[in-house]
Amino acid sequence: PYNGSYFSVACGGDGSIFLGGLNGKAYWSGDGIQGWQKVDSGSQASIVSIRRTAEGRLLVADQAGRVTRSDDGGRSLSAHPSRAQAPLSAFVMLADHRLVGVGLRGATQRPADLPAGARQ
Repeated sequence: PYNGSYFSVACGGDGSIFLGGLNGKAYWSGDGIQGWQKVDSGSQASIVSIRRTAEGRLLVADQAGRVTRSDDGGRSLSAHPSRAQAPLSAFVMLADHRLVGVGLRGATQRPADLPAGARQ
């Protein structure tokens, strides 16, 4: 899709693939790696971590600490209520829906701000 640096990859659960990379570059493929569609990440910060929830949502973190969400397996990203708090290099979601991230400022935690009833 783009000849540059990628830092994270995730499956959308239906065989689709989502790539995140340098300067907010994001791509989605529904057919393995044959065809790619550019996804607007809404950021110039590098995408460093992607996690899939049990419902199939993708949570996408960028290096600036902003988390966006995809409800369609990676075809699009939407604003996520979590605001940037500290630069991130990776994150995980705990069973109680808190996000724990690591980066240049150590480890941080914050609510995932998923809709009521959502599960990891």
